[in-house]
Amino acid sequence: MRVTPDCDTIRSLIICQRYSVQTQPDLIFNGQNYLVVWSDRRFTGSYYWVVAARVTPQGSVLDTGN
Repeated sequence: MRVTPDCDTIRSLIICQRYSVQTQPDLIFNGQNYLVVWSDRRFTGSYYWVVAARVTPQGSVLDTGN
């Protein structure tokens, strides 16, 4: 979900379309793009992996392999 700096909702944004358990999202901004990371159980049914994707401020997902 995209939000303004005041935490107002703009719109939802799908970053990962895989069918698996995804939790604990977080992000950081480097002045140009966001790096969104989350825990994902897609590779095994038992362990979580850390997965990431870069997203532009306009909401375009740059890393679509997720």
